[in-house]
Amino acid sequence: MKKSIYDRYDKEKERLKFLTAQNYNSIFENTVLNHLEFEDNIKKSELNKKFEENTYLRNAYYFKELLNESMENGSISDMDDFVKWFYEHIVLTRIICFEQDSAMQIFQVLNDRGQPLSPIDILKSSLMQEIKQDSEKRKDFITTWDKLVEACKSVEGVDIDLEDFFNMYLEYADPSASKKRADKGLKKVFKDSKKDACGFIYEISEFMKAYTALLKKQDRYVYLLRYLPSRYWASILTTALYVKYPDFDALKKLLVSYYYQTWIAGGTITRIKQTSINIIKNVKSNKSVGTIKDLILNNINSYNTFDQYLYNLWNSSSVYPSKWVRPVLALANYFMADEEKPHFIVMDAETQVEHVLPQSPKRGSQWNADFDKEKREEWVNNIANLTLLKRKKNAQALNGDFDEKRKIYGGKDTSKVISCYDITKELYSNYRKWNEKSLQERHDFLYNTITPILHIEGQEEEFEEEFEDDFDLEWLKIAKHQNNKEVINA
Repeated sequence: MKKSIYDRYDKEKERLKFLTAQNYNSIFENTVLNHLEFEDNIKKSELNKKFEENTYLRNAYYFKELLNESMENGSISDMDDFVKWFYEHIVLTRIICFEQDSAMQIFQVLNDRGQPLSPIDILKSSLMQEIKQDSEKRKDFITTWDKLVEACKSVEGVDIDLEDFFNMYLEYADPSASKKRADKGLKKVFKDSKKDACGFIYEISEFMKAYTALLKKQDRYVYLLRYLPSRYWASILTTALYVKYPDFDALKKLLVSYYYQTWIAGGTITRIKQTSINIIKNVKSNKSVGTIKDLILNNINSYNTFDQYLYNLWNSSSVYPSKWVRPVLALANYFMADEEKPHFIVMDAETQVEHVLPQSPKRGSQWNADFDKEKREEWVNNIANLTLLKRKKNAQALNGDFDEKRKIYGGKDTSKVISCYDITKELYSNYRKWNEKSLQERHDFLYNTITPILHIEGQEEEFEEEFEDDFDLEWLKIAKHQNNKEVINA
């Protein structure tokens, strides 16, 4: 076995090497080759933590357990005989391919039980082949690559997928090639860049710095964009930071309006893809926000997005359980107060949608007296009846009458509201009853909070016509602002 690990002529020279991940050599050598030990009384949780940090140790442990089990059940009667059998029957074959695609196909066929080879693995290998004769450059490349991997976990609460990030970089570097697999598209970008592998990976690492800086921003608009099901917003704004686009703030506001209108209107990723790629091109070329706004409005108009968004959010009786409902309520929460550094609302199982008028009122409750079946169906899943609540409080409030719910919204000490959501504090502070008049008032309140954020300058006329009759908002005048695209009450 030692002869398998070390060169038969030079014991100092190991035959097992990690050519594209040389930084793991010392880990493999120290924990597996030279010092393979497992503590007898170690807790399972501590063992799992070690395995998370060292997959080589994990594999060695499970192989050892398998061998011990095989000895105990008689599958292996003699370990020395097993080792001899292993060496006589297991053959390692080296396959040399002259084209990468051929190598990929063969690997995928043979690799039926191992981890798949990702496009990023292929890209890394290709780039390292370019500097294989220069050991110093290889070290520099590996150091920069490892920093890229570390950066994927540098933002609290965000686990950046490295392949997604490389696709983002491809969208920036060559938007026309974004349909290609990341390794193929980026190999072309690398070739066209005329840089060596170290220079190329350094540029990518600088793009990663811009991306992590974006994700670390304590910014309401960035928070809202993080909830989106697509990541084109991230490619656009990372590009904007990377090229130092002068109208970054106006751009982020415009993207919130565009992507949320499209999401609420039921638009797919296909609908926004080409427009998003065109926005990246315009940002790289330092085109004005006005030019980008025209692109967006053309897309919105061509799909009738605006009318559908207005209906789905404000006229529909089935806003719940749309996937966008929690982010839209979070939007209202963020913009109820003008905090300089707002707290990010995580969209996990703890953040739940509360129906003030319950979906299933208790028999004999006040709800049944205040709302007949028809009115309940009209309002129960309307945006006006929804708020955000922590899971524990939501379970407590579930089907209670409004007086009971108010106590839960406000906590035991009614002199102070302890819910972490301003949108729910507002319910506690401003309403003593929950009837149809209350629902209409809250509908108007949410409308006046949310609409200015999602509105795009240029949509004023149809915006006024659509809602003047339905919501008696004749007093609402829309004032045009050149860059901030806000709607104000006059």
